Amino acid sequence: MNITQTFHWTKLTATLALPLLLVAGCQSTPKSETAVAASGAPATATKVTGGARFTSDNATWRPLRAGTALTAGTLLQTAVRSTVEIVAGESRAIAPATADIAEVDIPLRNRILLAEDSVVQIEDLLVEATGYAKGEGEIRLNVRMGRVMCASTATVDSPVYEVRFATGIARGRAATFVVQADGVVQVLHGAVAVSHPDGTNGRAVSAGNQLDTRTGQLTKIGVSPVTSAPVARPAAPATPRAEPGPPSRKY
Repeated sequence: MNITQTFHWTKLTATLALPLLLVAGCQSTPKSETAVAASGAPATATKVTGGARFTSDNATWRPLRAGTALTAGTLLQTAVRSTVEIVAGESRAIAPATADIAEVDIPLRNRILLAEDSVVQIEDLLVEATGYAKGEGEIRLNVRMGRVMCASTATVDSPVYEVRFATGIARGRAATFVVQADGVVQVLHGAVAVSHPDGTNGRAVSAGNQLDTRTGQLTKIGVSPVTSAPVARPAAPATPRAEPGPPSRKY
């Protein structure tokens, strides 16, 4: 049975200079749409789960649908419990990822994955579809809220991902990494260079590690950046032992 549900959007602050989106109706369970990446398009939304919107002029918002071609300057926002997959930098049509494709196939395409409740701007798409040769391309993003994952092909011909956020810049080629707007960079595959917003104090972060640019702490993924030790659950309180009673007397 279909029931009406509204998408929950985080209100964009004055810093982002954007209005709040009007709510839209949807299924009670986030709906997922998939599409083939458009041939010749700089970037295409190939999968949209839940609600997402985009604007090319910072004034007019439109719902983001699977199959939508995206260009440089586009700003995207995902609602709560919603995600978006984008294929970028391909000069030929590519089918979207499906459940029957093995995980090893994920790094073999240039993909951008927006997590829920995120705001990301595509600043530039210097890719084959816009006239750049293989190995010379760059995909530049700006994470204003939430987090984004970049996954590029594991070859020297893949474009460089440059992801800007409030406290730094992350650059990686042939790598898979996650950038959070709060300044944490996690590298899942390959290596990523992370620097201050002005490009200084660069550090290399290898696979399996995360860097908190606010504190400068480099730790393993899954390790608390505060204690630099695995986060452990508090031990259950010990059951108190019963005190022995007075000895029994026989009559």
